[in-house]
Amino acid sequence: QLHEKYSTRVIIVANIKKHSKEFVSKIKDWHDNLPGVYKTAEDNYPSPFRRSITGSWFDQIVQEKEIFTLSKDGEKVKERIGSKSSILVLTTDSNPYVTAGYSNNLTIAEECGLFTNLLDFYGAHKDTQKEGLVKFGTTIFIGTSGDIEKVASIRKIFESPDEYECLGFPDTFENSGKNIGLFIPATLADINFKDDRLLTNLELANSKIQKVRDDLVYHKASSKTIDEEVMNRPLLPSEMFLNKKGNIFPVYELQKVLNKLNNSHLDS
Repeated sequence: QLHEKYSTRVIIVANIKKHSKEFVSKIKDWHDNLPGVYKTAEDNYPSPFRRSITGSWFDQIVQEKEIFTLSKDGEKVKERIGSKSSILVLTTDSNPYVTAGYSNNLTIAEECGLFTNLLDFYGAHKDTQKEGLVKFGTTIFIGTSGDIEKVASIRKIFESPDEYECLGFPDTFENSGKNIGLFIPATLADINFKDDRLLTNLELANSKIQKVRDDLVYHKASSKTIDEEVMNRPLLPSEMFLNKKGNIFPVYELQKVLNKLNNSHLDS
């Protein structure tokens, strides 16, 4: 039996229940199909990695199980044993302070590009993973390009990770000279361009994705159609943030010009 001080407390949060449930479903499927199951004609033995849990996957689960022991007086006593590690599922919806008071080791903010109040959530949440000035927990902001409607907030965090205590990576895509969040381009995300060793054929991936864009431009597709294609399969970080609502200008074409200007280092 592990002492509770070794337990891990995880929070999965999304703007609506649907997105957090989709994420938790993947964890549940993994837990229910762990390798190492042993079957005989009479019995099934679960995977040695499987753990007893209580609660609901889509609300809160705790790694524990109930057992009965005998007290000194010979009476049955019910105990809960286990690490007490837990997964708590929450939604921000209209309450960005939903995680306040929940000390946790790991928070996964799912589809954070859809949060209506992401910066408020960040401000309220960051101290749930600190003891004084010491940070002990990690928050992972996950977003899918093409599902980013509330552009301004997530763009601030992505383009200024140091300001928001996030891990930054050198911008090798657009050479902005600063750190950005972790960006996985469409070339690496699409499994159709991977070989048997799961290595990506980057030349093929780039050419195929670019051809789709070129064809749309050649056939004079609407700016909205082109922008949505670029947002759904971005090759550069800035392409994630083409706002797909209310644009009357060709944003993709304008963004390409802006990127060239930003990277030209012209003397004033």
